[in-house]
Amino acid sequence: MKIPPRWHLVSYYRIKRGQQVLCGQRTLDDDYWYLCPGGPEGYALALAREFFLKERAVRGDRWVVTVYVLASERGTPECRLCSVSVTVPAWEELARKPISGRLRPWPA
Repeated sequence: MKIPPRWHLVSYYRIKRGQQVLCGQRTLDDDYWYLCPGGPEGYALALAREFFLKERAVRGDRWVVTVYVLASERGTPECRLCSVSVTVPAWEELARKPISGRLRPWPA
C-alpha cells in the first residue's frame, strides 16, 4: 500500500516592533515531522536553525516558525501542526549545536 506524502508549509516570521513579519516560506513533502525526536516542534526548530544560518540571522532577533499541514503541494492549509518561538543565539552557538525554543499556544 502506498501512502501519499503529507505536504507542509513552513513559515518564518521575524518579530519586529511587536508584529510578525513574514520573511520566508517553504513547502515540504516530508513526513519526518511525525518521526523526529522532539516531535514536530523539534523538527521546526531544526529547520529554523538551518534558515538562520542560511539567512545570517541577527543575534537576539525573535522569530516564530509556524507549520501547517496542506491538502496538496499548492493546497490550502488544513490545520496548524505546530508553532514555536525562538530567539537567535550567538553565531558561534548557532553554528555548532541545535537551538531551543518555546511552543506557542493556539491561536498564534
